[in-house]
Amino acid sequence: FFFYSFFHSFVCVPTLRPPPLTGSGRHMAAAGASAADGGGGSGALDSGAATPAARGTGLPEPAPKEFVCPITQELMEDPVFAEDGFSYERIAMERWFSTDRRRSPVTNELLAGCSLVPNRVLKTMIDSHKALVGTQLLQAAQSDRLTLSGLHAFIDAGADLNVRDGDGNTPLLILVRLGRHNLAQNMVQQGARVSVRADSGDSPVGLCRRHLADGDPGSPWLSLLATFEQAVEQERLKDEARERAREANLQASRRQQEELVRQQEEAQRGQGNGEQGMPAGMDSPGIGLFPSLFGLQFQSGITSPLTHPPQGVSAAEMRRFRMVDRALRGFIIALVLYLLIL
Repeated sequence: FFFYSFFHSFVCVPTLRPPPLTGSGRHMAAAGASAADGGGGSGALDSGAATPAARGTGLPEPAPKEFVCPITQELMEDPVFAEDGFSYERIAMERWFSTDRRRSPVTNELLAGCSLVPNRVLKTMIDSHKALVGTQLLQAAQSDRLTLSGLHAFIDAGADLNVRDGDGNTPLLILVRLGRHNLAQNMVQQGARVSVRADSGDSPVGLCRRHLADGDPGSPWLSLLATFEQAVEQERLKDEARERAREANLQASRRQQEELVRQQEEAQRGQGNGEQGMPAGMDSPGIGLFPSLFGLQFQSGITSPLTHPPQGVSAAEMRRFRMVDRALRGFIIALVLYLLIL
Protein backbone atom coordinates (compact mmCIF):
# COMPACT_ATOMS: atom_id res chain seq x y z
CA PHE A 1 0.00 0.00 0.00
CA PHE A 2 2.74 2.48 0.95
CA PHE A 3 4.77 1.48 -2.12
CA TYR A 4 1.74 2.15 -4.34
CA SER A 5 0.89 5.42 -2.62
CA PHE A 6 4.47 6.69 -2.98
CA PHE A 7 4.67 5.98 -6.70
CA HIS A 8 1.12 7.17 -7.31
CA SER A 9 1.90 10.53 -5.74
CA PHE A 10 5.21 11.20 -7.50
CA VAL A 11 4.80 9.30 -10.77
CA CYS A 12 1.12 9.06 -11.69
CA VAL A 13 -0.25 12.39 -10.50
CA PRO A 14 0.55 15.03 -13.15
CA THR A 15 2.18 18.26 -12.07
CA LEU A 16 -0.06 21.31 -12.12
CA ARG A 17 1.46 23.79 -14.51
CA PRO A 18 0.04 27.28 -14.94
CA PRO A 19 -0.63 28.34 -18.52
CA PRO A 20 2.00 30.61 -20.06
CA LEU A 21 1.48 34.33 -19.68
CA THR A 22 0.52 36.15 -22.83
CA GLY A 23 1.24 39.79 -23.41
CA SER A 24 -1.94 40.80 -21.57
CA GLY A 25 -1.17 38.33 -18.80
CA ARG A 26 2.23 39.87 -18.23
CA HIS A 27 0.63 43.28 -18.11
CA MET A 28 -1.96 42.06 -15.57
CA ALA A 29 0.76 40.57 -13.39
CA ALA A 30 2.72 43.80 -13.50
CA ALA A 31 -0.38 45.81 -12.60
CA GLY A 32 -1.17 43.50 -9.71
CA ALA A 33 2.40 43.70 -8.42
CA SER A 34 2.31 47.47 -8.68
CA ALA A 35 -0.94 47.62 -6.69
CA ALA A 36 0.45 45.23 -4.07
CA ASP A 37 3.53 47.44 -3.64
CA GLY A 38 1.34 50.45 -3.01
CA GLY A 39 2.05 51.97 -6.40
CA GLY A 40 5.80 52.25 -5.89
CA GLY A 41 8.59 51.35 -8.27
CA SER A 42 9.10 52.09 -11.90
CA GLY A 43 5.99 50.15 -12.93
CA ALA A 44 3.64 52.09 -10.63
CA LEU A 45 0.93 54.28 -12.03
CA ASP A 46 1.61 57.99 -12.12
CA SER A 47 -0.22 59.38 -9.13
CA GLY A 48 -0.38 62.86 -10.58
CA ALA A 49 1.72 64.71 -8.02
CA ALA A 50 0.39 68.08 -6.97
CA THR A 51 1.70 70.94 -9.06
CA PRO A 52 2.42 74.40 -7.62
CA ALA A 53 -0.45 75.84 -9.65
CA ALA A 54 -2.89 73.33 -8.20
CA ARG A 55 -1.85 73.83 -4.59
CA GLY A 56 -3.85 76.43 -2.71
CA THR A 57 -6.40 76.95 -5.51
CA GLY A 58 -8.87 74.28 -4.43
CA LEU A 59 -8.78 72.78 -7.92
CA PRO A 60 -8.42 69.02 -8.38
CA GLU A 61 -5.34 67.28 -9.66
CA PRO A 62 -5.54 66.05 -13.27
CA ALA A 63 -6.25 62.37 -13.71
CA PRO A 64 -3.16 60.16 -14.16
CA LYS A 65 -2.49 59.43 -17.80
CA GLU A 66 -2.83 55.68 -17.12
CA PHE A 67 -6.52 56.27 -16.35
CA VAL A 68 -7.15 57.77 -19.81
CA CYS A 69 -8.06 55.60 -22.80
CA PRO A 70 -5.54 56.02 -25.66
CA ILE A 71 -8.43 55.99 -28.16
CA THR A 72 -11.08 58.23 -26.57
CA GLN A 73 -8.66 60.35 -24.49
CA GLU A 74 -11.21 60.18 -21.67
CA LEU A 75 -11.26 58.54 -18.26
CA MET A 76 -12.07 54.85 -18.69
CA GLU A 77 -15.32 53.40 -17.34
CA ASP A 78 -14.66 49.74 -18.22
CA PRO A 79 -10.90 49.29 -18.77
CA VAL A 80 -9.75 46.11 -20.50
CA PHE A 81 -6.41 44.63 -21.53
CA ALA A 82 -5.76 44.06 -25.23
CA GLU A 83 -3.19 41.67 -26.68
CA ASP A 84 -0.62 44.48 -26.87
CA GLY A 85 -0.60 44.74 -23.06
CA PHE A 86 -2.20 48.21 -22.93
CA SER A 87 -5.53 49.13 -21.35
CA TYR A 88 -8.42 50.65 -23.31
CA GLU A 89 -12.07 51.49 -22.88
CA ARG A 90 -14.01 48.33 -23.76
CA ILE A 91 -16.51 50.01 -26.07
CA ALA A 92 -13.76 51.93 -27.88
CA MET A 93 -11.71 48.77 -28.44
CA GLU A 94 -14.75 46.81 -29.65
CA ARG A 95 -15.46 49.56 -32.17
CA TRP A 96 -11.80 49.48 -33.17
CA PHE A 97 -12.06 45.77 -33.96
CA SER A 98 -15.44 46.18 -35.68
CA THR A 99 -13.77 48.27 -38.40
CA ASP A 100 -11.37 45.40 -39.22
CA ARG A 101 -8.43 47.10 -37.52
CA ARG A 102 -5.96 44.52 -36.24
CA ARG A 103 -3.10 46.77 -35.20
CA SER A 104 -2.42 48.20 -31.77
CA PRO A 105 -3.75 51.76 -31.34
CA VAL A 106 -0.59 52.57 -29.35
CA THR A 107 2.27 50.69 -31.04
CA ASN A 108 0.70 50.10 -34.49
CA GLU A 109 1.92 46.50 -34.34
CA LEU A 110 -0.23 43.56 -35.41
CA LEU A 111 -2.24 42.13 -32.52
CA ALA A 112 -2.09 38.41 -31.83
CA GLY A 113 -5.85 38.31 -31.24
CA CYS A 114 -8.97 40.26 -30.41
CA SER A 115 -9.45 39.02 -26.85
CA LEU A 116 -10.16 41.62 -24.15
CA VAL A 117 -9.49 40.93 -20.46
CA PRO A 118 -11.07 43.13 -17.74
CA ASN A 119 -8.48 45.21 -15.88
CA ARG A 120 -10.04 45.07 -12.42
CA VAL A 121 -7.04 46.61 -10.67
CA LEU A 122 -7.16 49.69 -12.87
CA LYS A 123 -10.97 49.85 -12.57
CA THR A 124 -10.69 49.96 -8.77
CA MET A 125 -8.07 52.70 -8.91
CA ILE A 126 -10.14 54.80 -11.34
CA ASP A 127 -13.26 54.46 -9.17
CA SER A 128 -11.26 55.54 -6.11
CA HIS A 129 -9.92 58.55 -8.01
CA LYS A 130 -13.43 59.56 -9.12
CA ALA A 131 -14.78 59.27 -5.58
CA LEU A 132 -11.90 61.35 -4.20
CA VAL A 133 -12.33 64.15 -6.75
CA GLY A 134 -16.11 63.97 -6.30
CA THR A 135 -15.68 64.52 -2.56
CA GLN A 136 -13.52 67.56 -3.30
CA LEU A 137 -16.26 68.87 -5.61
CA LEU A 138 -18.83 68.34 -2.87
CA GLN A 139 -16.71 70.32 -0.41
CA ALA A 140 -16.21 73.13 -2.92
CA ALA A 141 -19.98 73.31 -3.53
CA GLN A 142 -20.71 73.37 0.20
CA SER A 143 -18.29 76.25 0.74
CA ASP A 144 -20.09 78.25 -2.01
CA ARG A 145 -16.72 79.01 -3.63
CA LEU A 146 -17.24 76.94 -6.77
CA THR A 147 -16.94 78.78 -10.08
CA LEU A 148 -17.87 77.67 -13.58
CA SER A 149 -14.23 77.15 -14.56
CA GLY A 150 -13.66 75.26 -11.32
CA LEU A 151 -16.64 73.01 -12.06
CA HIS A 152 -15.21 72.21 -15.50
CA ALA A 153 -11.85 71.44 -13.88
CA PHE A 154 -13.51 68.93 -11.55
CA ILE A 155 -15.41 67.36 -14.45
CA ASP A 156 -12.25 67.09 -16.56
CA ALA A 157 -10.49 65.43 -13.61
CA GLY A 158 -13.18 62.73 -13.61
CA ALA A 159 -15.17 63.73 -10.52
CA ASP A 160 -18.12 61.57 -9.52
CA LEU A 161 -20.95 64.09 -9.90
CA ASN A 162 -23.35 61.98 -7.84
CA VAL A 163 -21.25 61.54 -4.70
CA ARG A 164 -23.18 62.14 -1.46
CA ASP A 165 -22.35 63.61 1.92
CA GLY A 166 -23.51 62.32 5.29
CA ASP A 167 -26.98 63.86 4.78
CA GLY A 168 -27.48 62.38 1.32
CA ASN A 169 -26.81 65.65 -0.51
CA THR A 170 -25.20 65.60 -3.94
CA PRO A 171 -23.28 68.55 -5.43
CA LEU A 172 -26.32 69.31 -7.63
CA LEU A 173 -28.66 69.48 -4.63
CA ILE A 174 -26.28 71.82 -2.80
CA LEU A 175 -25.92 74.14 -5.80
CA VAL A 176 -29.68 74.35 -6.33
CA ARG A 177 -30.25 75.00 -2.63
CA LEU A 178 -27.68 77.83 -2.74
CA GLY A 179 -29.32 79.36 -5.82
CA ARG A 180 -26.42 78.62 -8.21
CA HIS A 181 -28.70 77.89 -11.18
CA ASN A 182 -25.96 78.41 -13.80
CA LEU A 183 -23.69 75.78 -12.22
CA ALA A 184 -26.64 73.45 -11.71
CA GLN A 185 -27.52 73.72 -15.40
CA ASN A 186 -23.96 72.81 -16.37
CA MET A 187 -23.89 69.85 -13.99
CA VAL A 188 -27.05 68.39 -15.52
CA GLN A 189 -25.58 68.79 -18.99
CA GLN A 190 -22.48 66.87 -17.82
CA GLY A 191 -24.50 63.92 -16.52
CA ALA A 192 -25.38 64.75 -12.91
CA ARG A 193 -28.40 62.72 -11.82
CA VAL A 194 -31.55 64.78 -11.19
CA SER A 195 -33.84 62.09 -9.76
CA VAL A 196 -32.12 62.05 -6.37
CA ARG A 197 -33.32 62.93 -2.89
CA ALA A 198 -31.48 63.96 0.23
CA ASP A 199 -32.27 62.46 3.61
CA SER A 200 -34.37 65.56 4.31
CA GLY A 201 -36.56 64.78 1.29
CA ASP A 202 -35.27 67.62 -0.88
CA SER A 203 -34.92 66.98 -4.60
CA PRO A 204 -33.57 69.22 -7.38
CA VAL A 205 -37.05 69.56 -8.90
CA GLY A 206 -38.63 70.41 -5.55
CA LEU A 207 -35.95 72.97 -4.70
CA CYS A 208 -36.32 74.57 -8.13
CA ARG A 209 -40.08 74.93 -7.66
CA ARG A 210 -39.44 76.46 -4.25
CA HIS A 211 -37.21 79.11 -5.86
CA LEU A 212 -39.92 79.81 -8.43
CA ALA A 213 -42.53 80.20 -5.72
CA ASP A 214 -40.34 82.70 -3.90
CA GLY A 215 -39.18 84.69 -6.93
CA ASP A 216 -39.94 85.88 -10.43
CA PRO A 217 -41.77 83.34 -12.69
CA GLY A 218 -39.66 84.55 -15.60
CA SER A 219 -36.39 83.93 -13.80
CA PRO A 220 -33.78 81.37 -14.97
CA TRP A 221 -35.34 78.89 -12.57
CA LEU A 222 -38.21 78.35 -15.01
CA SER A 223 -35.80 77.18 -17.70
CA LEU A 224 -33.91 75.09 -15.17
CA LEU A 225 -37.13 73.42 -14.00
CA ALA A 226 -37.91 72.39 -17.58
CA THR A 227 -34.39 70.98 -17.90
CA PHE A 228 -34.79 69.07 -14.65
CA GLU A 229 -38.15 67.57 -15.62
CA GLN A 230 -36.79 66.48 -19.00
CA ALA A 231 -33.73 64.94 -17.35
CA VAL A 232 -35.90 63.04 -14.84
CA GLU A 233 -37.91 61.51 -17.68
CA GLN A 234 -34.75 60.52 -19.57
CA GLU A 235 -33.30 58.94 -16.43
CA ARG A 236 -36.51 56.98 -15.91
CA LEU A 237 -36.37 55.60 -19.45
CA LYS A 238 -32.69 54.71 -19.06
CA ASP A 239 -33.34 52.95 -15.76
CA GLU A 240 -36.15 50.91 -17.29
CA ALA A 241 -34.00 49.97 -20.29
CA ARG A 242 -31.14 49.01 -17.98
CA GLU A 243 -33.45 46.85 -15.89
CA ARG A 244 -34.82 45.11 -18.99
CA ALA A 245 -31.30 44.45 -20.24
CA ARG A 246 -30.26 43.09 -16.85
CA GLU A 247 -33.27 40.77 -16.74
CA ALA A 248 -32.58 39.58 -20.29
CA ASN A 249 -28.95 38.84 -19.38
CA LEU A 250 -30.06 36.89 -16.31
CA GLN A 251 -32.47 34.81 -18.36
CA ALA A 252 -29.84 34.17 -21.03
CA SER A 253 -27.32 33.12 -18.38
CA ARG A 254 -29.90 30.85 -16.76
CA ARG A 255 -30.70 29.19 -20.10
CA GLN A 256 -26.99 28.74 -20.81
CA GLN A 257 -26.43 27.08 -17.44
CA GLU A 258 -29.39 24.75 -18.00
CA GLU A 259 -28.03 23.83 -21.43
CA LEU A 260 -24.59 23.08 -19.98
CA VAL A 261 -26.13 20.85 -17.32
CA ARG A 262 -28.15 19.03 -19.97
CA GLN A 263 -25.08 18.50 -22.16
CA GLN A 264 -23.09 17.23 -19.18
CA GLU A 265 -25.82 14.74 -18.27
CA GLU A 266 -25.99 13.49 -21.86
CA ALA A 267 -22.21 13.12 -21.96
CA GLN A 268 -22.24 11.12 -18.73
CA ARG A 269 -24.97 8.83 -20.05
CA GLY A 270 -23.04 8.36 -23.29
CA GLN A 271 -19.81 7.44 -21.53
CA GLY A 272 -21.43 4.59 -19.63
CA ASN A 273 -18.93 2.68 -17.51
CA GLY A 274 -15.78 4.34 -18.68
CA GLU A 275 -13.55 4.40 -21.72
CA GLN A 276 -12.27 1.42 -23.76
CA GLY A 277 -14.13 -1.20 -21.72
CA MET A 278 -12.41 -0.35 -18.45
CA PRO A 279 -14.24 -1.73 -15.41
CA ALA A 280 -16.48 0.81 -13.73
CA GLY A 281 -14.79 2.76 -10.97
CA MET A 282 -11.16 1.89 -11.80
CA ASP A 283 -10.34 5.54 -12.50
CA SER A 284 -12.76 7.00 -9.95
CA PRO A 285 -11.44 8.24 -6.60
CA GLY A 286 -12.50 6.05 -3.67
CA ILE A 287 -13.98 3.30 -5.91
CA GLY A 288 -12.37 0.14 -7.21
CA LEU A 289 -9.84 -2.36 -5.91
CA PHE A 290 -7.00 0.12 -5.41
CA PRO A 291 -8.35 3.69 -5.48
CA SER A 292 -6.09 6.65 -6.03
CA LEU A 293 -4.18 8.26 -3.20
CA PHE A 294 -6.56 11.24 -3.21
CA GLY A 295 -9.50 8.87 -2.84
CA LEU A 296 -7.81 6.95 0.00
CA GLN A 297 -7.11 10.13 1.92
CA PHE A 298 -10.31 12.08 1.38
CA GLN A 299 -12.87 9.44 0.35
CA SER A 300 -13.82 11.10 -2.92
CA GLY A 301 -13.66 14.57 -1.43
CA ILE A 302 -11.22 15.70 -4.13
CA THR A 303 -11.52 14.91 -7.83
CA SER A 304 -8.79 12.60 -9.11
CA PRO A 305 -6.33 14.28 -11.52
CA LEU A 306 -6.38 11.06 -13.56
CA THR A 307 -10.05 11.48 -14.43
CA HIS A 308 -10.09 15.29 -14.55
CA PRO A 309 -6.70 16.41 -15.92
CA PRO A 310 -5.55 19.89 -14.87
CA GLN A 311 -4.97 22.66 -17.35
CA GLY A 312 -1.77 22.31 -19.35
CA VAL A 313 -1.58 18.48 -19.32
CA SER A 314 -1.78 16.93 -22.78
CA ALA A 315 -3.75 13.83 -23.71
CA ALA A 316 -0.53 11.89 -24.38
CA GLU A 317 0.73 12.64 -20.88
CA MET A 318 -2.56 11.51 -19.37
CA ARG A 319 -2.39 8.22 -21.29
CA ARG A 320 1.12 7.64 -19.95
CA PHE A 321 0.01 8.41 -16.41
CA ARG A 322 -2.91 5.99 -16.71
CA MET A 323 -0.67 3.22 -18.08
CA VAL A 324 1.75 3.61 -15.18
CA ASP A 325 -1.14 3.68 -12.71
CA ARG A 326 -2.62 0.46 -14.11
CA ALA A 327 0.79 -1.21 -14.11
CA LEU A 328 1.21 -0.35 -10.44
CA ARG A 329 -2.25 -1.68 -9.67
CA GLY A 330 -1.41 -4.96 -11.39
CA PHE A 331 1.91 -5.21 -9.60
CA ILE A 332 0.28 -4.69 -6.20
CA ILE A 333 -2.38 -7.31 -6.98
CA ALA A 334 0.28 -9.82 -8.03
CA LEU A 335 2.34 -9.05 -4.92
CA VAL A 336 -0.65 -9.57 -2.63
CA LEU A 337 -1.54 -12.88 -4.31
CA TYR A 338 2.06 -14.03 -4.04
CA LEU A 339 2.15 -13.23 -0.32
CA LEU A 340 -1.16 -15.03 0.22
CA ILE A 341 0.11 -18.16 -1.54
CA LEU A 342 3.25 -18.17 0.60
